[in-house]
Amino acid sequence: MSAIKLALAVLATLLPTAGGSLSGIWTGHLSMRQDDGSLAERGGAYLQLQQQGKTITGSVGPSSSNTHPVEKASFTLGELKFATHYTDPDSKETVNWSFDLTVDGDSMHGTGTGSRGDDSWTVELKLTRQSQPAPASSR
Repeated sequence: MSAIKLALAVLATLLPTAGGSLSGIWTGHLSMRQDDGSLAERGGAYLQLQQQGKTITGSVGPSSSNTHPVEKASFTLGELKFATHYTDPDSKETVNWSFDLTVDGDSMHGTGTGSRGDDSWTVELKLTRQSQPAPASSR
């Protein structure tokens, strides 16, 4: 196989879809590792993304009715990284999250790390794309 064909084959495996866009609605669940090493599901996960070129925007949260803006998003070589923050309604403290996800076609998996005050925690996420916008038609 020529070097060009090999490079194109490798590149194709790194793109999340044929168009390479992360745009769409992704849903799934998050789990937390227990003391015995097992995973316990902790709730739903919702991620809505729009990608135009290298710019990625959207919202993230436990459901479509409870989301927060995606911040500082980057996508390189199949790795999506972003952050979000919000004010906890009970404690009134700021909760910060950072996410590091591997994209594989129409699925993502990875970790999210949250912190509030002196407390921090890590969760594992698994997401599947639910919808993807139709390509823009050329006029």
